[in-house]
Amino acid sequence: MRVVVVGAGIIGTTSAFRLKKQFPDLPIKIVAAEHSPDTTSDIAAGWWEPHLDPDTDPLLVRSWAGETYELCAALARGEWVEELGDLNKDMASTVRRLQGMEV
Repeated sequence: MRVVVVGAGIIGTTSAFRLKKQFPDLPIKIVAAEHSPDTTSDIAAGWWEPHLDPDTDPLLVRSWAGETYELCAALARGEWVEELGDLNKDMASTVRRLQGMEV
């Protein structure tokens, strides 16, 4: 079996990563119009909001933002995040706590 992942944004690269981790010998090719650092996902860590749907209820956006913050703060503190399961180690390595900042 061979796999082609279409897209090199956060979903495509995460999909390819998870497949390769689960099946190390699986040949995987990522096909995309743009690759890092020229994808929208390259700025996703610094800018988050449902910008593709400006009519999203602000209370829902606030709820999502709070949940995302709490998840990232827990990872930064080195806590196990149940819903991430076996992704905890990989996700924790991507979160950094800034010096002098409380989380």
